[in-house]
Amino acid sequence: MTNTNLEENKRELGSYKKHGIRITCRDILDCDVERFEDESEPMFSIGRGFFYTKGYDGSELRRLDAEWKERVYRDYYLKHHELFFTKAKTKLESYGVVHIIDCHSFNEHLSIYSNEKQVSPDICIGTDAFHTPNYLLNYTVNYFKNQGYTVELNYPYAGCIIPKPYFKVNRNVKGIMIEINKRLYMDKNSVDDFKVERLRNVMKGFFESI
Repeated sequence: MTNTNLEENKRELGSYKKHGIRITCRDILDCDVERFEDESEPMFSIGRGFFYTKGYDGSELRRLDAEWKERVYRDYYLKHHELFFTKAKTKLESYGVVHIIDCHSFNEHLSIYSNEKQVSPDICIGTDAFHTPNYLLNYTVNYFKNQGYTVELNYPYAGCIIPKPYFKVNRNVKGIMIEINKRLYMDKNSVDDFKVERLRNVMKGFFESI
């Protein structure tokens, strides 16, 4: 299993500064802050909760070290969610509504845990029935389709992150997930600067038009 070094290959794909929240977290191999806590997380049973012990192919990534896991949980997982909630709360109090745009990338060839179709989409849009309004969903899907990308809803990944105190409680906390296929900015294991520039402009347009 390999994972592209996000710091070495970091590129600015666009900022959403006016009303948005931008939080940078650790590599998900260290701590996947978008997982639920252990028994509440469906992927926990196969070694892929917030603290991964298995890789995408099912092979052993690391042995469980309870002491290290507790440190990761305390110092990264909990602190990330505290910061996330605080920033969302500030926006909610200022504007009466907050929109969370949750952005990721995914491998072109999906993991063994996915019901893989023949061709993975360029863009995966993740939604939540409670927190994703139709206007945000329709805008997002139409925008990327108009850019010439193939788009699927909740495949290969589903849902979007919402601060836990607001989850299924406050409809004014709205969210959507945008998963970008790595082929849109990489050639095999290398970042393609030309593709990155195009994608940067696409994402810039998305946030400026929203």
